Amino acid sequence: MKLASLILALALVLSSTVFAQERSLSGNFEIQSVTPAVEKNLILSGGLIYKVTPQFAGKLFFLTKGPWAEVYAGPMFTPAAWIQLYACAGASQKAGELELRTAYGINLIYRAFVFSAGTEMNNAAYKGDYKSIWYDITATYQPLSWLIVGLKDRRPVGFGPMIRFRYDVAEVWVTWAPVSSENSTTDMDRFIVGLKFNL
Repeated sequence: MKLASLILALALVLSSTVFAQERSLSGNFEIQSVTPAVEKNLILSGGLIYKVTPQFAGKLFFLTKGPWAEVYAGPMFTPAAWIQLYACAGASQKAGELELRTAYGINLIYRAFVFSAGTEMNNAAYKGDYKSIWYDITATYQPLSWLIVGLKDRRPVGFGPMIRFRYDVAEVWVTWAPVSSENSTTDMDRFIVGLKFNL
């Protein structure tokens, strides 16, 4: 069975228990893409966080993009209200082959300001292949309950301003990313768009 099918089945089973766990289990599902080749770059992802104590939680994440898929899990540590750290391990799949996948991240929170940085890498990254390293760095400010603005840098897509709108459990966001994360080139038509549902 393909890795993506296993991921989807696991997520459906676990997310069905969200409301039975007194909100100790939360999650999300997200659809993203990058212009101009929206269909080619379509990404489906989701995650679950199970809070064991106020300081410790378990994190699960899955993503699929065309023939490529990944899933990883690991601990999340919140030593103080303003900081969260996580370290995860799992696997990615392409052309039927599995490969080790690791992920690390940090969230810093100060009032309406949030800084989030996450990175993922496979085996080749540990051998010096920097092209095997993916990252997403986002700094945001929330002036209103339904509005978030900020800056995002996602490798290998690009860097630029972002805006996010919230309504109930849904979020719609857009990042204009004209500056390449790989070099000094620009593409004024490049946008990252997303639709997210929080459980």
